Amino acid sequence: MNKHLIMVVEDEIEYANRIANAIRNTGKYDVFISHSAKEALGYLEINKSPGGPFQKPRALHCP
Repeated sequence: MNKHLIMVVEDEIEYANRIANAIRNTGKYDVFISHSAKEALGYLEINKSPGGPFQKPRALHCP
């Protein structure tokens, strides 16, 4: 079963990593980080699909 994907949007790298790790450590979600609203909206625009779920961006490393 695929995990739901959560995007953490936070410009402070340390905080973004802490938040993402806390979510990831639940084992329930995949997480990726965006460091600005503009970047986050860009990923949403590129990856939206009609009638389908948001997909992980190919260009973003998701540890």
